[in-house]
Amino acid sequence: MHMLAALDLAIGKMYYRIRPRKRWRAFLALLKALRYVALNGTDHRRHAEQNAAINAYIRWRNCR
Repeated sequence: MHMLAALDLAIGKMYYRIRPRKRWRAFLALLKALRYVALNGTDHRRHAEQNAAINAYIRWRNCR
């Protein structure tokens, strides 16, 4: 079983959906598409440079 849940902070209500199987491939495809959209047009020539830029952003965002 797989459960996806979200909490509405405004009213304190929990929303959830239970599914009989996991669809990791579809989820990973979505992440790949989002990464493409977010990094499209950047001048990173290698994946290592892209990953370094993403990690630097995540570190900066978490320190705020």
